[in-house]
Amino acid sequence: MDNMTLTVIIITLNRPDCVRRCLDDLAAQNPPPDQVIVVDGSPDARTRDLCNQRSEVLYLRNDAGPGHMTRSRNIGLLEATGEIVAFVDDDAFVHENWRSEILAPYADPAVGAVGGRVIQGSSPPQPWVEIPKIGKLLPDGELYAGFDTDSRRILEVDHMMGCNMSFRAAVLAQLGGFRDDFPGISGICEDSDMSLRVRRLGHKILYNPNAVVTHIGAPQFKGRRFDARYNFYGGHNNVLLLIRNFGLRTPIFYRFLVSTSTDRIRDVFRQFPSGPRAAAGAIYRGLAYFTGLFLGIAVGAFRRLRQGRSPFRSDAFAQSLRQRLVHHQNLSHARGFAKSRHDELHDPTAINASTVSP
Repeated sequence: MDNMTLTVIIITLNRPDCVRRCLDDLAAQNPPPDQVIVVDGSPDARTRDLCNQRSEVLYLRNDAGPGHMTRSRNIGLLEATGEIVAFVDDDAFVHENWRSEILAPYADPAVGAVGGRVIQGSSPPQPWVEIPKIGKLLPDGELYAGFDTDSRRILEVDHMMGCNMSFRAAVLAQLGGFRDDFPGISGICEDSDMSLRVRRLGHKILYNPNAVVTHIGAPQFKGRRFDARYNFYGGHNNVLLLIRNFGLRTPIFYRFLVSTSTDRIRDVFRQFPSGPRAAAGAIYRGLAYFTGLFLGIAVGAFRRLRQGRSPFRSDAFAQSLRQRLVHHQNLSHARGFAKSRHDELHDPTAINASTVSP
């Protein structure tokens, strides 16, 4: 499916060196993406200056700054022209043949999204991963990962990892883009929310272990990975995801509350043998998680009451996004037809049927 047009959107915040390598690896693809968009929330001009040196890159700003990764995704979508739109993080570097591998599953018209393998720096794959569970939403509400695992085959999944995921532009247009309900600098669960919404439309989501990126986990703009702030947003966004897509009065919601509470309390007790400092840190992170969890329940209930369970965004921004994506798709198809016709007319080996004698 290399004949399909591909837009790659890179979301970045204060990592110009990572962006440089990310762009270099994308440019080395054969062929390179048809469009590359960088959406930058940095407080300085280093990433802008870097992108301005590259004619193949469209540079966009998210002036909302840190904590608005989902908005950055939507800003990029407003200018996307490809039939397929892929997202890679600024610290996720594509491997050879990534483009062809991420596009290949779209030969099946039932496929609405494709995700790829994510190698976590130099870390080996987790040995506990159960391949049939990779990318599945489990009955207790857990979003099973395992995306660093080479499953040896393409799998049908329920969700993808945001640093290496792609969608049909037409599906994103139909849904009205990403929901802005999922705050946090790292962007937690907005990728899974979009995946579940795609599934609710009846499309398949596939995990292709041959579409590989290496994710180095660069330092955060503020704080550390998996700190108390991350735990707060983890609790908030996970429960919000379940409420928005399934509702409050559903078994998966109640099972999630029981399982996640049990896991967090167990984590605290595991730290006691390591000393009071480790135990205090676990308690602090646990309190942050439960604070986010309860706030997420309140926000989710309010959103559910106001907007219902529909997977579609219907606000003014969503309407604008639909119009822009459809407009870009129409222009892209028109250019593709014109190029095909031009090549046909100027191909010296082409045979004009009208000149051939019977």
